[in-house]
Formats: sequence, structure tokens, C-alpha cells
Amino acid sequence: MNLNEYLNHNTLNSSRNPVSQNKINELEKIIQSKNNEILARLASEEELLENYKGFKHEYNRLEAKYVNISKKYELLSKSKLGKLTLLYWKFRKRIPQDF
Repeated sequence: MNLNEYLNHNTLNSSRNPVSQNKINELEKIIQSKNNEILARLASEEELLENYKGFKHEYNRLEAKYVNISKKYELLSKSKLGKLTLLYWKFRKRIPQDF
């Protein structure tokens, strides 16, 4: 039920109605603009949430990749041939000296 219907329903005679039709229309326009503003904010928040989900998925993928590479490096650094390989890579400057 919109504002017009409510006021027409609750008043016996519309000519005695102290609220003018212009005021009712003005209030309805304000309500409509506020509703549009809220819908725009909601759409913006939904888009932000979708972006967040995408970034979270990408972060989890990169974190898993990092853990996998770290395990491989640790296994390589613990083996005899792996230690020799790491020294060679440092010598050839394929990895930083402080790594």
C-alpha cells in the first residue's frame, strides 16, 4: 500500500485532508530516490563481495603453491646432492646469496 492509498483509506473525505496531493507526491519521490540509493549501494556491496571471494580464492591458490615450493626447497636443501645444487645455483647467481 503506497502513501496515497493509505491516506485515502484513512480519511473520510479527501477534501478535508490537511496534507496536499503535492506533498504526498513529493514524499513519494523522496522515498523512491532513497530506495534507488539503497539498491545502488546493495549492488556495489555485492560486487565488492564477489571481488573479495575471487581474491580470497587467488590468495589460497598462491599460498598452496608457496607451501609446495617451500617443501621442495627444504627437501632439496637437506639432501647431499641438493646442497651441491644450491651452492651451484648461488655461484651462478640464479638465487640470491642470502636465500
